Amino acid sequence: MKNILKLITASALSATLFSSCIKEVEPTNGAVYNQVKDRVDAMVAGIPGAMVQPGFAGVGEHNDFGYPSLIMARESMGEDFVHGGNLGYNWFYAYGDNTSWGYTYGLAAHFWNSYWPWVKACNDVLKTVKSTNGDPTYMGLAYAYRAFFYLDMVRLYEFKTNPYTSAPDVVGLSIPIVTEDTTEQMAANNPRATVDAVYELIFSDLENAEKYLKSYARTEANMPNLAVVYGLYARAYLERGEKSADNYAKAAEYARKAIDASGCTVLTQDQWINGFNSVSTQNSWMWAMVQESENVSNLMNFVAFMSNEQDFGYGMMGQGAAFCISKALYDQIPASDFRKYSWIDPARGRYHHYQIIYPDREAFLSECEDYANIKFKPANGDTVSPKTGAATDIPLMRVEEMYLIEAEAAGKANLSEGKRLLNEFVRTRNASYDCSAISSFEAFQKAVILQKRIEFWGEGIVLFDYKRLRLGLNRGYNGSNFSNNQIYNCEEIAPWWNLCIPRTEIQNNRGIPQELNNPDPSGRV
Repeated sequence: MKNILKLITASALSATLFSSCIKEVEPTNGAVYNQVKDRVDAMVAGIPGAMVQPGFAGVGEHNDFGYPSLIMARESMGEDFVHGGNLGYNWFYAYGDNTSWGYTYGLAAHFWNSYWPWVKACNDVLKTVKSTNGDPTYMGLAYAYRAFFYLDMVRLYEFKTNPYTSAPDVVGLSIPIVTEDTTEQMAANNPRATVDAVYELIFSDLENAEKYLKSYARTEANMPNLAVVYGLYARAYLERGEKSADNYAKAAEYARKAIDASGCTVLTQDQWINGFNSVSTQNSWMWAMVQESENVSNLMNFVAFMSNEQDFGYGMMGQGAAFCISKALYDQIPASDFRKYSWIDPARGRYHHYQIIYPDREAFLSECEDYANIKFKPANGDTVSPKTGAATDIPLMRVEEMYLIEAEAAGKANLSEGKRLLNEFVRTRNASYDCSAISSFEAFQKAVILQKRIEFWGEGIVLFDYKRLRLGLNRGYNGSNFSNNQIYNCEEIAPWWNLCIPRTEIQNNRGIPQELNNPDPSGRV
């Protein structure tokens, strides 16, 4: 495999991305202009299409189905995502384990081989539109997507000091920077950029996205709009909060802009318990992945693993393979909080509130695992056919996240205001919630993160907060429902939150010698 400019292969990409081979032509007449516009339109549509492509990263395993599989991988790396125990059906087991995280393993390749082709697709759009004087709206979409991918990667690959691995030479380093102006020759000797430099690119991309998408009215929820750009600003500024108090202020500012621009409202109880599978019924979703039936594999998809109200995938009911909430987190959700309806109580309490679409409700409740999730459901109530049931929408950004970012960020400057905002939000889920007694910002942050853990379980959001705030990992407690091989307690940062750059890049990019890779965290805990 070649370096990161050469990762796109026939086995990894949907056909739409191959339109990046457009010749650079000037739109000298209407026919040529329309031809270029159609091709660029296909290139842009190919980005979200590739994000839900089965087998995209080319790792040859059933846990490779585009961005939804990275969501599940990130969830597995934390402390709230528990598998039912039938390891033969858990293709994400290794992501929750303390082994096989080195640069020669597929876990490292899965992330790297996914993100970089998506970045390249964005770069191809930017290069083509610039060279043809095309519609700048396309550039706005590409800039927004590129900022999103880089924001994920800078947080995953930044080496943060921890009690388990030491690498003083890579502190402050993240990933190489590759833009539309990067040549293959440059990529062959492209060192890891500093974290600061990557954030400079992210903020520059967001500035451009904001400029070019001001008047953009999307027709598909899988395209970023101005509200999404503001949401990405809010995420990035929150991540940089400790660098400057002004960053917290900007995080709060942009979170509020995202809320106002989105027109979204937080989910009601009825919307919540009916299942997270369709953007058309979830009025809080600001941005989503949209899966079409013709592109759904029977096993390599989000629903096949995440939902156990189906009979076609690894997570099917009765197989001991459901993904469950951790006992520790479940026990922290008050009985008055309707979000608790998303997981099956060991005593099968709250029985009448469970919205179960599986045809045999009694059999489901008797056979499913304790704490099993019923948050993510097959589409259209189809529990039998993957072509229909697995063709769900999957959230990328919900307005609830913006409310919680605003609360945390506002609390940095004014704890009382932060607590007011947090109370206001959580009382839409639990009318009796009250955080008024919290007396320090650090305790307040933990209260916000607890709400994020409940609200965004299974959505791939919270791992970034754990690494940002050095919250550690606690799976070893009395009554833990993690399997024995996954019970780890880590202080500050679990070492596998600093992802290794895979061997293929080390071999083909002389700018990153192995000694400047993140250290192998395997077996360190």
